Amino acid sequence: MGYIQRGTTAFFILGIVCPFSVLTRQQEQITDTGLQLLGRNLLERELPNGTFTVFSALHDPLSGEARVYAEVHPDTVCFSVAACQFSVKGGNKETVRVQARPEVPFAALSEKPQLRECFIFCTLPAPGSELEEVVIEGKDGQMLATWPVEAVERLPVGHKKGVGMCVGPIFSETPTFLDWLQYYADLGVDGIHMYAAVAEFILHRDDYMHAPGSRRTVQFQSHHLVTWRAFHPSRWSQHYYGQWLIFNDCVFRTRNIYDYIMFHDRDEFVHFVGFDKPRQVQLKHFFEQHFGAPDVASVVYWGGLYRLHCHMIKVSKIGTGGAARGEVDYQAYQGYNVWAADPRTPNFTGCDWISCHPKSVVRPLGVEIMGVHHAGRVSEGFVQGEPKVLPPEVIFIKHLRCLIRVNTSDWETDLSKPLCLVEDIEKPDTRFGGVPVCPAHEIEEVRSGKRTSELPA
Repeated sequence: MGYIQRGTTAFFILGIVCPFSVLTRQQEQITDTGLQLLGRNLLERELPNGTFTVFSALHDPLSGEARVYAEVHPDTVCFSVAACQFSVKGGNKETVRVQARPEVPFAALSEKPQLRECFIFCTLPAPGSELEEVVIEGKDGQMLATWPVEAVERLPVGHKKGVGMCVGPIFSETPTFLDWLQYYADLGVDGIHMYAAVAEFILHRDDYMHAPGSRRTVQFQSHHLVTWRAFHPSRWSQHYYGQWLIFNDCVFRTRNIYDYIMFHDRDEFVHFVGFDKPRQVQLKHFFEQHFGAPDVASVVYWGGLYRLHCHMIKVSKIGTGGAARGEVDYQAYQGYNVWAADPRTPNFTGCDWISCHPKSVVRPLGVEIMGVHHAGRVSEGFVQGEPKVLPPEVIFIKHLRCLIRVNTSDWETDLSKPLCLVEDIEKPDTRFGGVPVCPAHEIEEVRSGKRTSELPA
């Protein structure tokens, strides 16, 4: 490609920008073969010292601010960054060199070797320039990386800023994705920015940090609200396949086209209390009302964890004249309708702005660093401190999670198996996924003593 990086150059790639495209099975196999070989080779040796891999380099021509999002090992590589040298588009080969402010904004997940996020902040002397690429320089003058610079998105002429969504990482198919997409379209979301992690090892490894349940590779589907980006995460990237890179790239990339940005997964349905259907909600007006003041950078609301049975629905082939027999299948929630009213309400007693799986809505210009569940650092001029918590009497999340068989990474499709553990009812753990919301008959079984502390098998 003509861009130079030290360390594991080819192993972490943002380069596939896939608006409205479809990856064929053959393409997936060809692409993944080489990358998986590289991945296996890396696992056979130590994570190389001096690794510096760029996720994206973005520039806001309106403000002159630039960001480089990267991963490094060890973290001292990040702190060695001294300057950004930008080449300006045009025939005169103009360059602009500015001081860099590098940060490692998030803690290590464990003591194991791992790539660390490295955010590099560079501000040009004046706004308005159109940049072509950036050279990242170390304190000793050494070139750490060269990467193309993308301008952040611009609001089309005649359009007003609205509400956007950042979603990722997406690594597999999910039940009722079309329902999810329709739900947020009905709410009035103006754009959904989806980041796909394309790597077969994600679907088949049970020893990472999740149970995929669905092992079907994500399919890129066209929709007028959706913008796709795809990348291949490194096995050394321990923070959930680059999720913090994704969210920070997205909030900066879309800062000039939205007033508000929501952060939700494809199994999370925001419930607005008092509204029967999502089309009844005037989304932008709702956030204007509940942010309250223009210097409030973010709000959060809590999540309820609704465990469900998921399965594959078989569809028999039909036809005449000797047509092939057999079945095809698709994914679905079993015994649950996302469009029907659910009278169950999570018990959010004791929750605060950190606990109970909160998700954020932010003013993108008010956030410098974005975490997964809340803003990591608020911009100057906005209210500092804890985010504003919206009460569950107004809004909360219905987090739909497929039940997984114990000691496996596959769905539990047996409807006779309980959805909740006894512990979910007697002493719920709200850290992972939200407040457990259990069926009424299971609650009654536990309270009456018919069920004691045992795992659903």
